[in-house]
Amino acid sequence: MKNCLFFILSIALASCGEKKDNNSSGKKEETKESRLARIDSMEKKLHSLQPGMMDNATAGTTVNAYSDFANRYSEDKHSPEFMYRAADLSNGMGRYQEAINFWKGIIDRYPQYNKLPECYFLEGFTYQDKLKDFAQAKACYDKLIELYPNHHYSSDAKALMQYFGKTDEEIIKEFKKKEKNQ
Repeated sequence: MKNCLFFILSIALASCGEKKDNNSSGKKEETKESRLARIDSMEKKLHSLQPGMMDNATAGTTVNAYSDFANRYSEDKHSPEFMYRAADLSNGMGRYQEAINFWKGIIDRYPQYNKLPECYFLEGFTYQDKLKDFAQAKACYDKLIELYPNHHYSSDAKALMQYFGKTDEEIIKEFKKKEKNQ
């Protein structure tokens, strides 16, 4: 009888304990609105810095918040823009492959996003300028030109492809030669 009473008392005490959310840490799950507010706060902190200054810790946390939001709420109107901003911050921190992955994610997941030509261009430019991978850069530029032949980024891409593999000195010589011929 004592064992039975102890068992019932244990169950009663356990059920009176503090109720936790369904996650294992016991923390309350953030809502979409609280995530948006947190992102807004981080952006304000980043924008409060002097031009040219970068707080890598805040930038990294902001990239993670953008990415988390876009993954959790992929259909939300903010998601492609947050991925774009994550790419921009990643690129600014020198995390070039991460930036490329964000641009590719936008291209794959959001075919109607208004900055798609820019995503192709920036991906190509990062391959070209930062990673020196001219084959990947050409593939990005070619896709941009194919899909958006009249976009100003397509003409920029065509111009940049002329300088693949050339040194700065060779490019300067070509510019001087063109100036001379005009």
